[in-house]
Amino acid sequence: MDITIVGATATFAGGIARWTIDSGHNITIVGPSRAQAERFVNELGAGTPAGPEDGLNTELIVAALPHVCLLDMWHYYGEQLEGKILVAIGADRKTTEQLSRERPDVKIVAVQTAPKTGDVLLADVLRARENAGAKRA
Repeated sequence: MDITIVGATATFAGGIARWTIDSGHNITIVGPSRAQAERFVNELGAGTPAGPEDGLNTELIVAALPHVCLLDMWHYYGEQLEGKILVAIGADRKTTEQLSRERPDVKIVAVQTAPKTGDVLLADVLRARENAGAKRA
């Protein structure tokens, strides 16, 4: 599966990026700049770096961002999110409901982080994709 992770820091994206790679999936890492994404991809040892100008080219987008940055991402990419599944790590229900009303064609799934580590299990992300796909049918 091809997955885009928006967030190029080990703090928010490290765990999910490593699990995604270890599980054999292809990832694109989108950072605030391509240079920052390249540094993170080099640290991971796999993946394709991208900057915001490169767009979102996969069906499954994982937003591994602080809350305020999630809202910025939502407005920046706008129509590019149409028809995609957005996994919003750590987003609260109120935020995901608000975003769903703004763009009903985007399937938004909130995934909570693991206590203490902040890591997200890849299984949770894949389950979110399956659930969003089921809602589409």
